[in-house]
Amino acid sequence: MATIEGQLAEMSRIQQLRGLKAVNEMADRCFDACITDFAVTRQLRSSETECLDKCVQKYLDLSLRSGQGFAKAYGKPLN
Repeated sequence: MATIEGQLAEMSRIQQLRGLKAVNEMADRCFDACITDFAVTRQLRSSETECLDKCVQKYLDLSLRSGQGFAKAYGKPLN
């Protein structure tokens, strides 16, 4: 039987992996949505930079709202 400490360590590891997966998914989605001709130029255009900023902000806002909804449903507010 696993110890409490071992279980907590495994839960922490799983949370870290989920966080990395979420960041990778966000990067993939925003890249696909915003970068149209990366092979032609070596630097991002201003329109691509703006698109990426907005995409990432929307993703973070959605993540925060989801977390707040989850916390509300389970009675623990996020600060």
